[in-house]
Amino acid sequence: MNKVNHVLIVLVVWTAYITISILFFLGSLNVIEEVSLLYRDAPLAGIHGFAEFLTGFAIGGMIMIVLGGGSFFFMSFLNQKPSFKRLIYTTMWLQKEDVNPTDLSGICFRQADDHFLIYAHRPDKSLVRIMRWLSLFLIAGLGMAWLKDQLLDPVGGMFTFWILCVVGIWIYYEFRPVKAVIFDRMKGTVTLPGPGILPDRTITFSHIIPGISFGKLVFKYSRFLNSGVSVWYEYNLDIWSFYVHYMDKNRPLPPGTAFDPYREKDFMRRKSENFPTPMYPNKCWLTDASTGYIYGSAHLKKRISHFKINYRSAYDTLLLHIKYASKNMAVTNYNDIVWIGIYKNSYVFKLFAPEHDEILIFRHLSHLSDCYLVDGFVKKKITYMPA
Repeated sequence: MNKVNHVLIVLVVWTAYITISILFFLGSLNVIEEVSLLYRDAPLAGIHGFAEFLTGFAIGGMIMIVLGGGSFFFMSFLNQKPSFKRLIYTTMWLQKEDVNPTDLSGICFRQADDHFLIYAHRPDKSLVRIMRWLSLFLIAGLGMAWLKDQLLDPVGGMFTFWILCVVGIWIYYEFRPVKAVIFDRMKGTVTLPGPGILPDRTITFSHIIPGISFGKLVFKYSRFLNSGVSVWYEYNLDIWSFYVHYMDKNRPLPPGTAFDPYREKDFMRRKSENFPTPMYPNKCWLTDASTGYIYGSAHLKKRISHFKINYRSAYDTLLLHIKYASKNMAVTNYNDIVWIGIYKNSYVFKLFAPEHDEILIFRHLSHLSDCYLVDGFVKKKITYMPA
């Protein structure tokens, strides 16, 4: 029923838009005819032509507003509107080489640390170069038409307005400063660049309205339109989960080498706050260890570096075993399975153990009860140690 209502709304809006456009064009023709009659007997011939030129120039601007603006909002209205939830579906890795504070073209993260994440999107240099040559070509054509006295009519006025619009767009993209989206993890706010030359605005992440506009992931200007600030070059659930993950200051930083220098500092901050409850739910294993920080001794880290199977793969193996082989329905959250240490050549996992305790090296088998041993060398070898 909702799809039927949406189609009916689109048809009504489209019909109204086409009707208004036709009436507008008919009205424009009448205005041009009236101006021509008004200045037909003007004592100076230039007044007649200049009046028609200005009329065409104004009509060109109105056509741009009606067709350009109307098409933009209509296409925005037609865009797919997915259901976004502030939920961490998966963990996206941000590597150090993906962060470039000096590259001013294209799409890039300019900064990534435990306080700020800065994303910037600027048109590619090749696009700016095309706009530059197109503008110069149009300006040259406009100058030649003016010298040949071929502009003082309504059509010349309209084309002059459209050419100046193209030149204005080129100048804007050529010389504007890079506009960035700034995520403040500690304050829980996002600073969005204003459209065009309008100022930036800062809002809380909980009030962000994500959407899709022309295939891109955007933070919308309005709940009713899908146009907004581009925050990624395509719609990608991974990047949305990444933003949700980063903005949850009660969770570890996202995985990847870009955040490695800040992991211990971030862990100690959360520890000093008694590890507050996460702000957003997760649909994946999301702990300090899973994101890259192992709270354990140097000897433990050296030991596991020799294992052929890493602890993330060991977790995945155990998760499949618990959910499908043993069909343990008590596990409802991915973080219910906790890595608590190692014993000889095996990882030790325990259900519902404290999540933030130090990862230990167990020396004696008698210290292990009601836990799982996942072999670090032999694939899918799991041993359950009863209580």
